[in-house]
Amino acid sequence: MFAEIPPHEFRRWNNRPLRKEGTVTAAIVATSTVPPRPRRSSSTVVIGLALCTEDLHRDLFGAQVLDGVIRAGTARGAAVVPWLSGDLTTNHTVRLPPDGIDGLVVDARSTASPAVAALITSGVPTVVIGRGAGAAGCQVIDADHTAGAEALMEHLVSLGRRRIAIICGGLQYFDSILRLDAYERVRREAGLDLDPGLVAVGSFSVASGRRAMEQLLPLRPDAVFAMNDLMAL
Repeated sequence: MFAEIPPHEFRRWNNRPLRKEGTVTAAIVATSTVPPRPRRSSSTVVIGLALCTEDLHRDLFGAQVLDGVIRAGTARGAAVVPWLSGDLTTNHTVRLPPDGIDGLVVDARSTASPAVAALITSGVPTVVIGRGAGAAGCQVIDADHTAGAEALMEHLVSLGRRRIAIICGGLQYFDSILRLDAYERVRREAGLDLDPGLVAVGSFSVASGRRAMEQLLPLRPDAVFAMNDLMAL
């Protein structure tokens, strides 16, 4: 049996509920949260978008964030300027439009970039999607990863599953750590098999999910918790 985390409420840090939707809605909410700061020489609001990805065809999360930001920007009559990993890692500054930007939406994976850090500290109104080490002081929108993972595990336990394996995303990401912690906690509290071999680490990609499943199959799990859609494929 396969299971993956369902869409859960996106919240601000003060835990006020926003929307029960997925990544696209989180991006729309994030973009709508950026306060407009129109510049004198232009009447068009320009929103920068920093994405930690190189290939939007393979990065479902990045593609959904871009989709949501463009939708929200279009609804507000704003222009969106996206930067991908290559723009963020090879330079300490990003190329801005002539009149600068009025707001910034950041994929949390990008907060470690010196270029993004410079924009954030410059005082540009910033909203971060997800948790990142460089997001301190920014408005953050994130999913309730702990509650989602606990609900998923409790569902599998209610079905009588005892050897529940997990395919994690990269453990350098906060969301992966929070989901893994919830998985381990429910395993202990429910008295499940604590075989450490049931924990496999992927990288949120189809290929990494396949490799992880090949690692898990000889251990005969009776359920597998995949941390995202691509690894579940």
